[in-house]
Amino acid sequence: MAEVMCAYQRYEGKPCCGSDRLLQQILRNEWGFDGLVTSDCGAIDDFWKPGRHGYLGTRDEAISQAVISGTDVECGNTYHKLGEAVKKGLVTESQVDVSLMRLLKARFKLGDFDEDRQVSWKQIGYEVIDCQSHRDLALKAAQESIVLLQNKDNVLPLSGDEKILVMGKNAQDEEMQWGNYNGFPAQTITILQGIKSRAPQTSFLDGIPLVLAEDEELYDRCEVIHTTHISYGEFERVLGVHGIDEYIRYGGTMSRSGLLYNGEAAFASEKSAEEYVDSAIAKNIQHSLERYNYGRHLAALRQMHERGELTGAINRVVEDINHAFTLEVLTRPWYSHDLCVSASNLRKDRQKPTDILDRVDTETITARLREMLEIRNKDEMSVEITDAHRKLIRGYLDLLGLTVDVPVVSEADYNLRGNRVVITQPGLRYAQAKALIEKLMMDDTFRAVSADERNRITERILEEVRGRMMEEIVLLETQEARKDAEVFTMHFPVGEFDMVVWYRERNQCEIFEIKHSDKRDAMQRRHLADEKLCAKVRHRYGEISARTVLYRGEDAVEDGIAYKNVEEYLKELPQ
Repeated sequence: MAEVMCAYQRYEGKPCCGSDRLLQQILRNEWGFDGLVTSDCGAIDDFWKPGRHGYLGTRDEAISQAVISGTDVECGNTYHKLGEAVKKGLVTESQVDVSLMRLLKARFKLGDFDEDRQVSWKQIGYEVIDCQSHRDLALKAAQESIVLLQNKDNVLPLSGDEKILVMGKNAQDEEMQWGNYNGFPAQTITILQGIKSRAPQTSFLDGIPLVLAEDEELYDRCEVIHTTHISYGEFERVLGVHGIDEYIRYGGTMSRSGLLYNGEAAFASEKSAEEYVDSAIAKNIQHSLERYNYGRHLAALRQMHERGELTGAINRVVEDINHAFTLEVLTRPWYSHDLCVSASNLRKDRQKPTDILDRVDTETITARLREMLEIRNKDEMSVEITDAHRKLIRGYLDLLGLTVDVPVVSEADYNLRGNRVVITQPGLRYAQAKALIEKLMMDDTFRAVSADERNRITERILEEVRGRMMEEIVLLETQEARKDAEVFTMHFPVGEFDMVVWYRERNQCEIFEIKHSDKRDAMQRRHLADEKLCAKVRHRYGEISARTVLYRGEDAVEDGIAYKNVEEYLKELPQ
């Protein structure tokens, strides 16, 4: 052995690259090593830079200690200042010469100062790189170096008939497998490819938002499953649960119809609903912030987290009808958007208008909801929320894959683009709507109406939420699946197309309305049938290849407009 690398960590209180006990007494004197010692990259800086070992106070002290202890070569940029350390008397020239002699000796052995024809390994051609014999050897090394510690229920070796679910973006990330300090292989077999080669019925979900190895370490999040984005197709195929409403209700839990979550239905009681709402997002986010990079990334959110005020801020954004990340949403006196929207729509109902939601005790219902969601108003908070808090909350929701932007285009000004924030876990948003229903049922005025009327009103509230959520689901999954297209909502001075899919290179587009209904009527398709609106889209985005209403009924055609079952549409999207 000609060279040893000293580690980043400490040994007996000293950094390994500055430990004479480790590098001199043990390595050289006891083990008889006479080769070269090099540091890991940046290890010498760790001696003195703030927030690291804190062992020495200055750069010159660090490089002197490293050389004297026996670190001959540094991977970094501090040893070039050795001359200054010598001038200060921190290390002598003769001590530097010891390392210089070892380095020169190693280079002589390598043939660095000889002509190429005299060095045998310089005669090896590039054609041997990635040759078949080397591939065979690499495969053999992998096969013989892995130790199987457990084989529960004899699941291995795979027969090929198994149905396997692989989760996490690293499963199809080639670069992740290279590690670092790496070369570039001619071919990389990903984890997913390897499993699929043996078990063709393997499914894949890339939405688990783990923050793995973003810096130096992995962290463990024990409740990861509740912040997983699972597409509708995978939800149905893997869990055997059918129907967009079931997906809206439980999507993200990875529990069959939610019944496996804590052994009972997620919304069977106020306690279980509260537990689901909280653990589904707020606790997981905070858990991840605590664990990731030793909590350093909590930054400006640390105070809010420690004082129990972060959960409410997150739930404010999720409950907001636009999921807006604004200071107004985070600080204004809180009210339920679901309650307000439903009250307005029930007043204007074409068949049975009612003002019942205007007559309930809104103040008490709101207070009970705020308590359940841990939402505090500005005068109740000890931490004043600033723009820095707002940006960090948005940043971590994005990081964990819980929020995605879908563009919104205005026909009046194509350069004026906005974004619509989509929450990727439908079960979370639906739980908040169910929480409102529970609190509403406790109101004396509401309880006084007939059971049939209560059921009609509560169903109308949930229907409003399902409609908005179904639209978000379709936009999100279409955007993720149609990588060759731009997906956006298009607003007109009057009306909108819920979704436009523009294939720029083909100069074609598809336009959609998204309706949470299993019935067909002319109002659903009126914008798609409006030739003036279609002409404006055609002028900007090319030929309209499809005009479709996505809904919960059977496929059909009405007045030249296609009706497509939304569940079938989602399952047919490329995975």
